Amino acid sequence: MRWPWKPKKQQARHKSLLSLPFIGQQALLTALEGHLQAAGSGQLRFVALSGEPGSGKTAALAEFVFRHCTTSKVLCAQLNAGAFFLPQEFYVYLFEALQRRSEAVLQAVYAQSKRLRKALATDWDEQEFRSVLASAEWHHAQQRLAGHQGSPLVRLLHLVRQHPWAVGAATILDVLTRERFARGGQIAEPQRWARLLQALQQRGAGEGASLVVLVDQVEAPAAAADWHLLWRTFAEATAEVGAQGPLPLFVLWAGTPAGIEVIREAVEGHLPLVEHAVTGLSQEDWQRLGRRVQRSLPRACQAVWQRQVAADAERHPARALLVATCLAALAETQTPPATALAEVCQAATTELVARLLDVVRQRAPAEAALLQQLLAACAFLPPESAFTLDDVLVWCDVEGAGLTLREGRARLEALLGLWVRYGLLTYHPHSATYTTSSSVVQEALRQQVSQELAVRHQLAWQRRLAAALLYHVQRDSGGVLAALAPALEQALPEQLLPPLRRLLQGKTQEERQRIATALGFLPSPVAVALLQELLGDEHERVRSRAAQSLANLQGVDTVSALLQALADPSSDVRWIAAHALGRIDSEATVEALIALLADEDKEVGRIAAEGLGRKGDRRAVPHLIAAMQDSYPLLRETAALALGQLADERAIPALQARLEDSSAQVRQSAARALARLRRSS
Repeated sequence: MRWPWKPKKQQARHKSLLSLPFIGQQALLTALEGHLQAAGSGQLRFVALSGEPGSGKTAALAEFVFRHCTTSKVLCAQLNAGAFFLPQEFYVYLFEALQRRSEAVLQAVYAQSKRLRKALATDWDEQEFRSVLASAEWHHAQQRLAGHQGSPLVRLLHLVRQHPWAVGAATILDVLTRERFARGGQIAEPQRWARLLQALQQRGAGEGASLVVLVDQVEAPAAAADWHLLWRTFAEATAEVGAQGPLPLFVLWAGTPAGIEVIREAVEGHLPLVEHAVTGLSQEDWQRLGRRVQRSLPRACQAVWQRQVAADAERHPARALLVATCLAALAETQTPPATALAEVCQAATTELVARLLDVVRQRAPAEAALLQQLLAACAFLPPESAFTLDDVLVWCDVEGAGLTLREGRARLEALLGLWVRYGLLTYHPHSATYTTSSSVVQEALRQQVSQELAVRHQLAWQRRLAAALLYHVQRDSGGVLAALAPALEQALPEQLLPPLRRLLQGKTQEERQRIATALGFLPSPVAVALLQELLGDEHERVRSRAAQSLANLQGVDTVSALLQALADPSSDVRWIAAHALGRIDSEATVEALIALLADEDKEVGRIAAEGLGRKGDRRAVPHLIAAMQDSYPLLRETAALALGQLADERAIPALQARLEDSSAQVRQSAARALARLRRSS
């Protein structure tokens, strides 16, 4: 059940028709740099960027990160709010980003300190090294040996101090792994965030070091009250820690004016929110962009491009680059007529994207069906979100199209390369990831899927729900999964199950075990269907986890799946299923439990007898009488107790015979059962 290829970075080198550097927004970048410097000196900063879709907020944010947040002094966690289906997902994404960045920092420090650790004769592995850095002893050692030089320990201390976030990263990981609060709650997670900030405050970061949290794609939410509560509790927890002392934290939100309004109202009264409006490029920057694009365009397109630059009053870079890409694509194979070029410049964003998709279809005429699947998969991703080729493969039914997984993957990669070429995606070769385009392009792609606004909203809702489900079942986010259950009642299983089933195909045994465990937090028919599928897994541990999760689920019908588990070759799986069925009020389970009384594993039979006694169905009486003849004392004991619960006079002779049993426990159980029968008669 693994993908038929090695999990390594691919060597694809997709290139776009137009490759341009960032231009403009220098005043904004300077202001953001000032906020970052203030955070580095211990001043807590809350900042918001607001602007209409396509105005260049995300591009400015990416340029700021590239220029100022890739140094060792900055630990940066970037989040895409468009990926949040529920408010509490914010903390899941935030803590995962912090953990990922902290692990990268400590891996670098661990590798660089190899010789010094050898000189100290330590055999720390990476986990132990992190624990040492996060310990109070290490903190005291830094203070005690500050004036000494020369020894390996002092040199190791000096090396760690050269990395401003070495101790801070170890502290973050220590809090995230040690302080396990209740998952998913809007009270517990802010507390956990506060504990993390307090730990950083107490241990301190290096001089000029700062923690940056960037939240992009903030839009007006449907459930504004829930999101208002999220940002308010986040601001309260952060401001409370900031009031206790210097806190090198810079929180930056970027989104539409309506989305930033919710944050403004939530933050008010806790800390001042500094706002910057992004309204498009200045006239000077617009001209610079126009000249740079013109040099990249074919000669036949340059005159019409000049007129387009002069006529555009909004000066939003997203649409301008889309127009330029369409012009370049039109002139790629032949010299287009002037009228066609003029039509491109006047076209709406939706038509521009449709033209680019037509070019892709012309370049890959045999892939029409696969292209439609790719469109449905990518169109409803959040703007400016990163994904891998295998992520897309989960959403595409390549086997249904008559392709093997390997063939389908290769063809999808070729199609994605065309999307990159025509500006619908960007590609990052070092990480082998793709990134969706701006919000205006993503909305235009969605219109290619459906022209009906209500249908697009419904599809977007379903896609975000399914994406949240895929994300959290892989990470055992139990609290979030439980919160997703009500939404799953409004979604059709056939829309959610196929990608989840394809997801399982690419997972290792350990990953499938974690997924099986996580599904136990999701009281939904979708979880039951997936767990039932995992009951057919080749590995016993996966099947045991699936059976246990089915046993844990409440408020959902699991009988048929648990009955399936009774036929498992593993006695552990049968035991779990029998134990769960004994607690379910269903007539269908009685016959199954009766059959288990003769199971080859006597403990399974004992659990079945216990469940039959609890159910009170007298059909089990003769079978329990027979079970009292078994050689296993615990089965005889449990069968006797069950007969007492059923209070059927047919059991009296058999129970009286057990009063002479060789096991004292069986004799006591038989006596108790007979006493109960007398009281009930």
